Amino acid sequence: MLLKLATAFALVMLVPAGLHAQQPVTPVTVQGTVFDSLSRVPLANALVQFVHESGAPGFASALTGADGKFALKLEPGKWIAGFSHPLVDSLMIELPVRRVDVGVSSNPRVALAIPSSRTLLLAFCGKQQDDSAGVLQGYVRRAPEESRLDSGGVYVQWMEMQIGRTGIERDLPTLRARVNPDGSYRVCGVPANTEAAVWAQRGAASTGLVSAMIPKSGISRLDLTLDPQATQEIKFLRDSGAVADSTPLLPGEKLRPAPKVGAARFSGVVGDAKGKPLETARARIVGRRPAKANGAGVFVLDSLALGTQTLEVRALGFVPVSRLVNVTDAAAPDTIRMTSIKAMLDTIRVIGERVYNADVNGFEMRRRGGMGRYISREDINRRQPYEFTNLLYGVLGMRVSFWAGHVSVFTRGVVGTCTPAIFLDGFQQILDYESDLNFLVQPDEIESVEIYTSGPSTPAQFTGRGGTGCGSIVVWTRQRPMEFKAPGKPSRTESVCYLVQM
Repeated sequence: MLLKLATAFALVMLVPAGLHAQQPVTPVTVQGTVFDSLSRVPLANALVQFVHESGAPGFASALTGADGKFALKLEPGKWIAGFSHPLVDSLMIELPVRRVDVGVSSNPRVALAIPSSRTLLLAFCGKQQDDSAGVLQGYVRRAPEESRLDSGGVYVQWMEMQIGRTGIERDLPTLRARVNPDGSYRVCGVPANTEAAVWAQRGAASTGLVSAMIPKSGISRLDLTLDPQATQEIKFLRDSGAVADSTPLLPGEKLRPAPKVGAARFSGVVGDAKGKPLETARARIVGRRPAKANGAGVFVLDSLALGTQTLEVRALGFVPVSRLVNVTDAAAPDTIRMTSIKAMLDTIRVIGERVYNADVNGFEMRRRGGMGRYISREDINRRQPYEFTNLLYGVLGMRVSFWAGHVSVFTRGVVGTCTPAIFLDGFQQILDYESDLNFLVQPDEIESVEIYTSGPSTPAQFTGRGGTGCGSIVVWTRQRPMEFKAPGKPSRTESVCYLVQM
């Protein structure tokens, strides 16, 4: 009996000790912030994670708020802290982790951050000669299976304007980086805060020319997709001026490659902000001829190479659209919504008399004067140009230059090389590039072209705004067959025009 009581007493005395050993440890609140040193703002929606330094199971995590702050509870001990965010993935970096010692009574604060642009650039490229130089990096994938390419090159080209003795001169610096076996590339030395033309090549295959903006931070990422089988080129004319290409090339590669022929098709539907179809729209892949949208706003582009391309869509009275697309075998039709510029411009109402004669715009009269260069419909039929700007090659006093999928035209003006004014059916067009006319008018729609390469030879009505003395290019479209309601009596027409200023 005494033995049983003693045993029971011993068990009772042991219970509090056992319960004390199993009691949970009081957690400690850990607070902190995550900062984006590139943009110098707190980083929202970053996933912060803590794991035991000893490797014991269990972890804790929290998302940062709009102010970059987070808070979570941890058991006392030694922890390792880190965070993830899509911005970190885009930088192609692995952030260092931090050791955090969580005491029983302390409430530690933890500061985590993406390194500064200077730190990252030094890690990526080492010491660069120019403090304002940046880096473009990313991966190159193979179409159509999207596996990473194991070789090739990526080119980055940008424009620099310099004022010399002969006027304004243009230079096209070009950098090249090899594609690594893991498909990654890194181009160092690209100027920050600059828009550049980028393309990837492997032998005779290449992506389309695409645009990349290098931000003020100097760090940008661009992934590209290339079809190694698309090697057949669409021929087009090169710059009419000499360009020195000193960048080393791999066998079969060349600077500013021609667009490639493929079996892919890309389609889309163009509409205004409310979805109403725009049947006047034209769409193209940079370097290819544009396609007209039908009455439902649908366009189809055929014989394209798979991979990364630049799609451009334009319509009179709407803000142009330009964006990167990935051409695939089973791509669904794209949807493009265009913004009208009516709200930004005043409306001009033009009342005119339609006159029916052989020289409605005065082209023949000016050609007889011989002050410029004149291209008639017969000349166009004989030359069979690929697009409008091909007509400008070989014109004395004019240089046609290709860059980033666009064509620029320069003449020798009063103060050096400059850009001529562009007129379409008597109205001046304010365009980013002369090649934008390729969207608005096709060779089979042109009746005649007048080219004036200097100010003194330009008729007064075609001097353009500002009167810079750079000459003008005047395009006249073909007249459609006209119906007479009353024979011998000219019809009175009224139309609304919007002066487009970009």
